[in-house]
Amino acid sequence: KNQESSQRVRLSFRRWQPRCYTLRSKRVFSLLLNQVRYHAMTDGEARRPSPLTDATFASTLLFSWASPLLKLGSTRPLEEEDLPQVHPKDSSSYNKSYMDRIWKNCQSNKTTLARGLLIDFLKTTLPCQIILAANSAARIGQAVALGLLMEQFSSTGKTSEGYLWSGVMIFCGLIAFPTKQRLYFEMCRKGLQVRVGIIAKLYEKTLRLSSTS
Repeated sequence: KNQESSQRVRLSFRRWQPRCYTLRSKRVFSLLLNQVRYHAMTDGEARRPSPLTDATFASTLLFSWASPLLKLGSTRPLEEEDLPQVHPKDSSSYNKSYMDRIWKNCQSNKTTLARGLLIDFLKTTLPCQIILAANSAARIGQAVALGLLMEQFSSTGKTSEGYLWSGVMIFCGLIAFPTKQRLYFEMCRKGLQVRVGIIAKLYEKTLRLSSTS
């Protein structure tokens, strides 16, 4: 009986096997396999902390904290074990708790979730707004300095003024370039944090529903 049952399982598996080898099934299977491998690994053995956690100001500004992972990726394809842990503020547990606090504040103030997210966005992105103002001022100053430098070529002004406006252009460029990259990184990170928090709350709500609903 055991042999007959095993043969039936093998036959049913062979009938089901060609259907599994579609492109979509392979992708789903690879995702499930990665999740199993991720939960099977221990944090102490296979996962190192996020390099962004202990990054200095210069490393954060110049994104040098990501250089070891990028250097490893240039030598060989990256694998699951090569990726470090996410930053604590980027984890699903932290963002789920953060969304809980926002929702409780919305309920206490009798406001909508959209308004609560907007208020939180304006408060938490205040450094990004300062960076945006500095970037805009630097780009405007660079354009003005370029116009004044072009006037020096067409007029018989002092040579020192030309060097002055050239220095202003270089100084504004040194401000505009890193602030632009930093602004893009922080805004994308904030959007992903909100997305992770909302998705975590949706999954938590789904798991609480009964099977009949």
